[in-house]
Amino acid sequence: MAITDSLVLPDDIVLTPVADLPAPVREQITYDEGDYAITRPRSRTPSSIIDSGAAALLERFREPTTVVEAVIGYSRSHDADPAQTLEDAFPLIQRLLGARLLVPAGSEEASQIAAQFQEGDAVAGWDVLRCVQVLEDTELYQVGREGDSEAALKILRPASGEAVARTLRREAAVLRHLDGSVSPRLLDEGQWEGRAFLVMEWCPGMPADASAERLRRQGGEGEAALRRLCGDVLAAYTRLHAQGVVHSDIHPRNVLAADDGGVKIIDFGWARLDGRPGELGRVERAGVGFFYEPELAQARRGHGHTPLSSFAGEQYALGALLYLLLTGAHYLDFSVEKHEMMRQIVEDSPRPFAARGRTPWPEAEALLARALSKNPSVRFPSVAAWAAQWEEVCAADAATDAAGLPPIDLTPATGLLDQVLERVKLGGSLTTAGLSTAPFCSVNNGAAGIAYALYRIAMVRDEAGLLSAADLWAARALRESTREGAFDNPSLELTTDVTGPVTPFHTLSGVHAVRALIGHSMGDFVTAQNAVDAFLRTAGTPCANLDVTLGRSGVLLGCALLLEALPDNPLMNRRALTDFGNMVLSEIWAEVETYRAIPDCTELTFLGVAHGWAGLLYAALRWHEAAGAALPASVPARLGQLAALAEPVGAGARWKRTTGSGHRDYWSGWCNGTAGFVHLWTRAHRVFRDEAYLNLAEQAARHSWEAAEPIGDLCCGLAGRSYAMLALYKHTGDALWRRRAQDLGVQAARCIPTALLHDSLYKGDIGVALLAADLACPEAAAMPFFESEGWLPS
Repeated sequence: MAITDSLVLPDDIVLTPVADLPAPVREQITYDEGDYAITRPRSRTPSSIIDSGAAALLERFREPTTVVEAVIGYSRSHDADPAQTLEDAFPLIQRLLGARLLVPAGSEEASQIAAQFQEGDAVAGWDVLRCVQVLEDTELYQVGREGDSEAALKILRPASGEAVARTLRREAAVLRHLDGSVSPRLLDEGQWEGRAFLVMEWCPGMPADASAERLRRQGGEGEAALRRLCGDVLAAYTRLHAQGVVHSDIHPRNVLAADDGGVKIIDFGWARLDGRPGELGRVERAGVGFFYEPELAQARRGHGHTPLSSFAGEQYALGALLYLLLTGAHYLDFSVEKHEMMRQIVEDSPRPFAARGRTPWPEAEALLARALSKNPSVRFPSVAAWAAQWEEVCAADAATDAAGLPPIDLTPATGLLDQVLERVKLGGSLTTAGLSTAPFCSVNNGAAGIAYALYRIAMVRDEAGLLSAADLWAARALRESTREGAFDNPSLELTTDVTGPVTPFHTLSGVHAVRALIGHSMGDFVTAQNAVDAFLRTAGTPCANLDVTLGRSGVLLGCALLLEALPDNPLMNRRALTDFGNMVLSEIWAEVETYRAIPDCTELTFLGVAHGWAGLLYAALRWHEAAGAALPASVPARLGQLAALAEPVGAGARWKRTTGSGHRDYWSGWCNGTAGFVHLWTRAHRVFRDEAYLNLAEQAARHSWEAAEPIGDLCCGLAGRSYAMLALYKHTGDALWRRRAQDLGVQAARCIPTALLHDSLYKGDIGVALLAADLACPEAAAMPFFESEGWLPS
């Protein structure tokens, strides 16, 4: 490339004023007023700081231009001397060219770094399932093919260069050497359309730091699991070192933690075989700076030669990693200035746990201090020796805690419950003033939802006053059902065109269903029967939509709720309700029978419980159990089709929101995500007693549990996910799921005050308050207006 050639900034280069960076970042860098940070996402080149003049010059390269043209244009606009500008800018331009942040115009490097293969593409004899990671030189995909388990495909990007190809060849050689106990097994390697690739065993799990963060949030139970995770990491590296391999690239994303215990080490491109001559024994150094040993950091400061990676150096990196897992912070307050960071590694001592807001643990901190010794000879003789001492310390600590795990503090949830009840009780501020935001009457968002929550809380607490308040709110919902905004709010995209005419979640039929449930609980069977009759009239309106929240499957769920609750009493006409429910089931599934298999169906592409296949199947199963009705013959086949669309992720599984979704369209909540699937698969296991359905329920629950989405509500957020954990707890009796439900419930209580619809059952704090009451009596918990309320014997 000649200096006269046209150059361009790649499409995804970002120039950010340093003043706009987060304060903690600014505090760690040296900069002047007006400086910029230049960054390329997915590039291995770290961000750097440039002055405002350099940033203005680089902006000239947003469009293809030569260096001379850019300098002249800049000089004219800034009244600068072109020759001096060129002289001053030349070192920066050379550096950016070397880092591939300034590239030849028209080259492939000028495009955004993006995945080159899509779901369903055939690559190297495998079918792409999803893209896992894209970097400037390599891409990683989860792949599969008929007759094989899922695998990981690592493939080079075009023009990635010989150095990167060498790391791929080295990784293949190291994986062949290893036994696969703590690393992926190598399945295939070669060239595909001129690009080198590896295919490896797919290792389910999540990065060690993400797993540790989740465990730290859980309190007592999580702390014990966190210590086991650290022990598993040490055990894995003990096994790796016993096979003569130095990993040479320790950081949390290269250690995958399985949900059921154990870890796998990945990414062996920089690994070396200790004592082996040639390319596999002598490997240049790489890695993440936070985990450098002092011997390497000293060399990076310009003092002495760069050492080979070593078992002793690896021990130091593991000390840095375990400190991060245990505390959530690095062992030093690292500077982002490279030279200062290297000095810290060479000279500074680890911060105590107390400085990270963690409870002091002197025994463990002493072990970490030894592993993090600046002098290699003071460290443990081996990682195996460290692992043995770690087990002793953890065993002694566990014996101290033998009295059991401390309970999760539910105070945030119970406090929210008290606040909500104060607002909606008889004489409460909201009861007196009424709702101020439409929809005013619906189950999902209005007075009927408040009535339903109060009815359920009254049942849990056995409080007649709350049941009276529920009755008052239900009467208000009926009385105001003809007012403007009773069931719609165009600003929330809730119009009759969207919600349809029959769904109990958003229309008058739901008001009648709630009145029937409350009337039954109060022993007022005349009111209950009148409300059931009104429900049947309003829910019988023709409706083309089949889904749960907007269509006829929601009507079927309402029938199941009512039939389960209402007694076999001369004043109650259960037969009419049963006949109506059977008719609705028949009509829904007569339509479904015309649809193709789920992956190919165009009439219904949503998969979740609110709008998709999971909801249709769940409603059919619920009605089957409530009424004893025969299931449609195709239900097992449809369950199988939906099960086949599960995608493994870590130790869990997830489903796309729709069959046509992009590779990132995965949700964890009730409406479109894995929390909803937990309800489906537990119900399917209850009906069919097929262990495969229980496995799917547990996998869906793991995915929902592990998600980090700070939404508090029932529909999309933490409260709905908590109810999914409770459903699995009730089904299996495993107390782990109850603790996870409590943890998510507390998080929901903390998040929900920011909800847009404050007084809503499904979108606000009313639903979270009901969850708080259910967490106090988890065996009787039920996802509101969805799960069985337990009136029928189990």
